[in-house]
Amino acid sequence: MKKKQTVKRASFLIGSILCTLAGCVKQTNIPIVSEKMEGAQESRVGEEETQGEKQGMAANAKKVRQQADVPETYTLEIRSEDITIMGNVSVETPEKERIPVVEVQYLPYTQEELDEIKELLKEEVGITEWTLKSQDNPKTYMSPDQTYTLSLARGNKQERPMVWLSCPGISDGSNKEDEAMDLSGFSMSENDRKAFQQEMEGRAKHLMEEMGMKDFHLEEVRWRQLSVSKDHSWSLSGQYGLRLYYRRRVEDMILVDNEWEYPAQYVEFLYKEDGTLLSVKNIGREELRVTPEYVEFLLPFSSVSQVFEQCMKTRQIDAETNARSDISVLTEGYPGAVPHGYLTITEVKLAYGLEYREGGKGKLVPVWAFYGREERGFQDQSGVELKIPRTSLNGSKSELLLVVNAENGSVYGELLRK
Repeated sequence: MKKKQTVKRASFLIGSILCTLAGCVKQTNIPIVSEKMEGAQESRVGEEETQGEKQGMAANAKKVRQQADVPETYTLEIRSEDITIMGNVSVETPEKERIPVVEVQYLPYTQEELDEIKELLKEEVGITEWTLKSQDNPKTYMSPDQTYTLSLARGNKQERPMVWLSCPGISDGSNKEDEAMDLSGFSMSENDRKAFQQEMEGRAKHLMEEMGMKDFHLEEVRWRQLSVSKDHSWSLSGQYGLRLYYRRRVEDMILVDNEWEYPAQYVEFLYKEDGTLLSVKNIGREELRVTPEYVEFLLPFSSVSQVFEQCMKTRQIDAETNARSDISVLTEGYPGAVPHGYLTITEVKLAYGLEYREGGKGKLVPVWAFYGREERGFQDQSGVELKIPRTSLNGSKSELLLVVNAENGSVYGELLRK
C-alpha cells in the first residue's frame, strides 16, 4: 500500500486575507425545495406575491463561482532563485448556489462484511477457496495455485480498513516510473484500447457496487508495462495492464486527502490486457451523511491563491530520483550550472476535504486542491535556463501539491518538502 507522506496542518491566515474578508460575500440562504401551499382558498394576490418572492430570490442567487469571485482561468508566473512556478489552467467549481455540510464518520469493517467481500472476490477471480496464510493484521489469504493474495483489515484508530487483492508474481512498477508507461511495444490499437478501457470500467463499476461503493468516480487511467518475478528479480513480460484510479465524489465535488490519521478512501483496479483482474485496492472507509445545513462563507479565490503561492515559493523540489553523481554528467560542458526547480500548475478544483474530530467523527469542508508537475532543470549564474533537458520528478502524473481550506485559509498537507 502506498505510504502517505506525513501531513502537517498550519491554521493561519495571511495578512492580505484578513484585509479582504470584509469584501467576501456570504452564501445566500435559498431553500432547495419551497413549501407546498396548503388549502385551495389562497387568494390570487397571495399567489402572485409568493411567485414574485421566488423570482426575486432566484435573481439574487449566485453560483459558487460568483460568490467566491473565482476566475475561469488561473494564471501565474513566479520566478525566484530556487524555483519557477507557472500555470494557466481552468478553475473547477460545482455548478450550484450552495455547498451542503456533510457529516463523516470513520467506518471500520465488520467481520461479516469482510467475509462477504472475500467470497465476492473469490468468485470474481474464479477460484474455489481462500487458504489462510497469516493471522496478523491484516489477515492474509492465498489462492490454491498461489496466483492471488488477499489482505483484509477491519480497521481501527491505528490501522486503516483495507481490502487488497494482488498477484505477487506480477507488478506494474511504481507510480513514478516513466518506463512503466512506455507503449511503444504495445500492439493493441488506440480504438481497441478505448473499447477495452470501457469494458474494464464497466466491470470495475459493477464490482464496486457489489462491495457497497456507489459514489466513486474515475479519477485517472494509466496503461502500464507489466513485469514478472523470477529467481528473486523482476523483468518486463512484454504485456500491458490497465490501471483505474477511483475517488469518492460527493455533491458533484471530489473528496481529497487533507488528513493523516484518517486519509480519504481510494480504490484502484489493475486489469491485464486479456481482461484478467490482477489487483484491487480499496484503502480506507468513511460513512457520509448530507445534512440540511450549508456552508455560509467562502474566501475570495484571490486570497486563497495568495496562500498557495506563498507556500509554493518556499517549496523545495525533490531531487531524490536523481543521484548526485548524475548531476555532473548532465551538466558536463556547463560549468557553474545551478539546479533549479520548475513547478507547473495543472489543475485547481474546489473539493471536499476531511476534518475529523476525536472519536473518528467529523465533517467534510470545502477546500481548494492545487495539482501540478515538478521538474528539475539547470540555470547559469545569471538565472538563465541552460539547454539541459529537464528531469521529470513525478513522471507525467500530476500530484496534489497543497490543500487550502476555502472558508478560513488554513493549509493542509506538506508545506515544505525536505
